[in-house]
Amino acid sequence: MVTSLAHGGAQETVLGTSRIPVERRKQFEVSVLAGDGASAEPTLWDESCVDGLDIIPVPALVRRLSMIDDVRALRWLIRWLRTNQPDVVHTHSSKAGVLGRLAAFVVGIPVVHTVHGWGSTPVSHPLARRGVLGLERLLARITDRLVVVGEGDRRQGLEWGVGSDSQYRLIRSGISISTDPAAAVGLRRRLRRELGIDDRFVVGMVARFSRQKDHDTLLRAIAEVARTDLGPSLTLLLVGDGPTRREVEATVSQLGLADQVVFLGHRVDAAQLVHAVDVSVVSSRWEGLPRTVLEAAAAGVPVVASNVGSVGDFIENEHTGLLVEPGDAAGMARSIISLGLNSALRSRLADAASLRVQEFSDDEMRSRTMELWLDVAGSVYRR
Repeated sequence: MVTSLAHGGAQETVLGTSRIPVERRKQFEVSVLAGDGASAEPTLWDESCVDGLDIIPVPALVRRLSMIDDVRALRWLIRWLRTNQPDVVHTHSSKAGVLGRLAAFVVGIPVVHTVHGWGSTPVSHPLARRGVLGLERLLARITDRLVVVGEGDRRQGLEWGVGSDSQYRLIRSGISISTDPAAAVGLRRRLRRELGIDDRFVVGMVARFSRQKDHDTLLRAIAEVARTDLGPSLTLLLVGDGPTRREVEATVSQLGLADQVVFLGHRVDAAQLVHAVDVSVVSSRWEGLPRTVLEAAAAGVPVVASNVGSVGDFIENEHTGLLVEPGDAAGMARSIISLGLNSALRSRLADAASLRVQEFSDDEMRSRTMELWLDVAGSVYRR
């Protein structure tokens, strides 16, 4: 279960996990339950990545808090689980994590929940944070296993008293990793030619336009980079869409960056577009371990990222990438400038990250998830 199929790391993880290898399809049958897609933002519902998957829309399952919709969704989930009697329920994202676990508890089905960053964030109101943490502690009591995509989420959960150490399992959010360097080089050349950036120094960020992703810090950093020798050749590619896009566009104008910033909007080929850039940036205020970091590493592109959540699980500063503190525009600018002026540093960081990312394959993610499902279902049957 996942709250929606809007573009994001949790959704990509759900779909990737659900693609059971042919040799194991006699052992596993997977259905994906998701909010019915009533959103102004682009979603994965109508795209080829969902072909061949059993995807079932859940009426009234929406991201926002709504007593009426939430009760309707919970009742629907309980009915569906009673009718279909799956062996294991696996929830992803905050709303589906709450309603899905409650429904599984009512019906008596073992449940796994994957944490893609905790629902309590640095910008949450203190009362809301206490409420979210209290709810997570209660839900942990009816959760058989808590999956984290990075060690940072496990540490934070235990610090907050959410579950016990024995409940946690680490399963990395995997990506498809190509082993054809020639194809990657060809893709880069084609994309840069199509985008008209052949001779540019290109910084890119693939992210939903939201407070979490903190485009403001990135733009302030780019404004500093634009004042250096890199300025005349500088281009920033922003891939994605979301509620704060108009604010970001206004900030671009205020900072005088209209000639440097290109808004590409929602792209179904977002994971490929990273091949076109020279530096990939993650400026988030909070995160789990974003797939964009891994996708950049797989593409041979060095990363500058905020040191938040589990980002440090993958990026070792000055070895597999460069880390800056969240909100530190000056530090981000210095990191981008150092990469822009030093091609040897770009290559060294990219090479180290390319080796590290081999541990984050979608095959490994699927394999470990299937073994967890068997473990959870088996523990019930043995009782």
